[in-house]
Amino acid sequence: MGWGRSGGPGIWCTELRYLTVRQPDDIFDTPAGMAVYLTDDHSRAGYLEADTHGKVTRVMPAED
Repeated sequence: MGWGRSGGPGIWCTELRYLTVRQPDDIFDTPAGMAVYLTDDHSRAGYLEADTHGKVTRVMPAED
């Protein structure tokens, strides 16, 4: 399934988009980073995480 604006076969329209910014945490040893989340009108969601240089570190695609 792809991300899209127009809908159509194999493409679903995003209903909600948001960005989170993560501060570094010395206690849990987590670095600074960010995540982009997308959801559709059927509550399917996916996201990706990236480091402060923009390198994608994790991708979680939406499930059908």
